[in-house]
Amino acid sequence: MSKFCINLILSSLIIAFVVEISRRSTFLAATLVAFPLTSILALCFLYLETNDPHKVIHLSLSIFWLVLPTLVFFVALPVLLKAGFSFWPSLVGASSTLLLVFLGYRWFLDHFGVE
Repeated sequence: MSKFCINLILSSLIIAFVVEISRRSTFLAATLVAFPLTSILALCFLYLETNDPHKVIHLSLSIFWLVLPTLVFFVALPVLLKAGFSFWPSLVGASSTLLLVFLGYRWFLDHFGVE
């Protein structure tokens, strides 16, 4: 089985597991989602495929810098839902907000030479 298929199956299992857990405990599901399983798996697979710690370092730091603007999504979504918008428009609004913040953040990082 190809590495891509293994990655796909493992990621799908994690998502399905979190959805099942969220039906019983949103806190536990949120804890599992907050734990950077996808990033850890990506770092492991990158190292196994390249055996290059410098690529792992670069990816790890890139993930760090790009996690920061994604936090806006997790503030915007509940704000929109509490304001009375239904789920799908709130999801689109939060995603649009994330995109705008991400574009501004990317400009900021480029402006200050952060890769």
